[in-house]
Amino acid sequence: MKDKFLTGKIPWKKIAQKVSAKLPPEVLLGPAEGEDAALIQVGGEIWAVASDPITFTSKDAGKLSVFVNANDVAVRGATPLYFTAIILISPEHAEEDSIYELLDEIRTTCETMGIVLIGGHTEVTAGLPQTIIAGTMLGKVAGRPITTGGLRHGDLIGMTKWAGLEGTTILLTDFEDRLRDIHGPEFVNEFRSAAGENWLSILPEAATAAKSPSVTSLHDITEGGIGEALHEMEAASGLLLKVDPESIPILPATKMVCADFGMNPFGLIGSGSLLIGCSPEGKEELERALAEKNVPFTWIGRALNAEPGAKEPGVKEPGVKEPATKESGVKEPGVKEAGAKKPAMKEPGDFLLWKRGIKGDFKDLPAAVPRFERDEILKARLLEGLEAVVFDMDGTVIHSTYDWAAMRTQFNVGAGSIIEHLNNLQEPERESRLAELREIERSASIIAHVKEGAADLLALLKRKGIKTALVTNNSDENAHYLIEKFGLAFDVVITRDSGLYKPSGAPVAEAVRRMNARLEKTLCVGDSLYDILACRDAGCGWVCILYDDKKVYSSTADLSFPDIHALIRYFTLAL
Repeated sequence: MKDKFLTGKIPWKKIAQKVSAKLPPEVLLGPAEGEDAALIQVGGEIWAVASDPITFTSKDAGKLSVFVNANDVAVRGATPLYFTAIILISPEHAEEDSIYELLDEIRTTCETMGIVLIGGHTEVTAGLPQTIIAGTMLGKVAGRPITTGGLRHGDLIGMTKWAGLEGTTILLTDFEDRLRDIHGPEFVNEFRSAAGENWLSILPEAATAAKSPSVTSLHDITEGGIGEALHEMEAASGLLLKVDPESIPILPATKMVCADFGMNPFGLIGSGSLLIGCSPEGKEELERALAEKNVPFTWIGRALNAEPGAKEPGVKEPGVKEPATKESGVKEPGVKEAGAKKPAMKEPGDFLLWKRGIKGDFKDLPAAVPRFERDEILKARLLEGLEAVVFDMDGTVIHSTYDWAAMRTQFNVGAGSIIEHLNNLQEPERESRLAELREIERSASIIAHVKEGAADLLALLKRKGIKTALVTNNSDENAHYLIEKFGLAFDVVITRDSGLYKPSGAPVAEAVRRMNARLEKTLCVGDSLYDILACRDAGCGWVCILYDDKKVYSSTADLSFPDIHALIRYFTLAL
């Protein structure tokens, strides 16, 4: 089967060779990772050209299409002047009044911003679940053109406003009634009051920053949020960014909705916020200029050369953590200790966003602000068409105590599955050892208790017509004992006594078959690596990890929540 791209923006590295070509001399900047708009020279003038679609929402889509494309040319130091739009109308929204309202919204927004709508195309397109607008903006550069890649070693990195602004607004718009029910009637109003009426436009701050000779780089934070934007700034400049995640400003409402939907706010689409690279000498001047425009602004990090051993210039700035001194036992990145494979570090939060793949001592250092090739907002509608949920038992819906290290020692199992190891033993040792395992399981089941919210979660799914299964590597005896003890109800139960067990996907696939559901429309919920492996091996659509406080498995799952109550809240909002 041919590989398919996932929903969302296709990573640059996957298409770079397909869109790269020899450019004529009048094209000053063509396709490049992290660059928001092209630059072309026409008749002695420099123009910025950018294209962007609106795909995550249909609410206020006309206004959004003008704003996001205007933002893309504004970061080039250009004034947006001309706009075209391709409008593909969903058949479900093809009423004349709706289309006229959308066109009026685009035209009015353009007029308000001093932009001329010069053309486009509008049609009703079969097969679209929602209307899509793909806009193109042209803007003239009055002074020097600015690029994302203009960042220099030692520059300070700052951002305007707050992370995840656009994503928060989309979620509060699309799920407003449900969010009000959960958080109260003032929840949405407080966010909108804090963000302001024209929160999405970065034109004022971009124009202000472009006037400063100390500003070297501007980058619009869009799909993939601040995490992806920082990665793109690294890629475009060839530098490393040291960023303090705690200094990144996030509104309380953004934190709350991200918790509700299991999202990381660093990966939430962030139009309305601007990344600025500025030399240390121009720091105070830029702060004053933005303050005069009433633009919230925060310093979040610095840019450093990619070469190992690069020294960090300047003094400590507000909001930027300095590396620990030699006395603390932590060395500056790039200074290799004798016999050490990597630079000694405190916590991942101290050195952030070091570019992956750099040769030398920087290789594979952790990134505390990860990149997001797929925007977190996709999680809001991830489970559309959900038909079934497959649950793990121990650690997921049942709290049971097992000393896995002691069990591996007892059964002489290193890596791999304990059950697989025991099944491969010769008789009579095989049955004797399995009896030992069953006795351990019985003892654990006697003192086990049900996870809070498990019964409520199953009842919620039943009300929504979604089938449920329990797939466990425990025995039939223990599984049914615990199900009856705690009054849980599943449509299907599969245990290891069926001859199928995780990490193979076979028991999951069998459970889905018995529920008469489709694998691609099935969610697996578990708490361990085996649950993830079994789900992926079976070909299920999604996997959710619970209780992963140390974030060991969350990055490889589609969803992650701290407990069942959080998962119930997500289902209440998303289903």
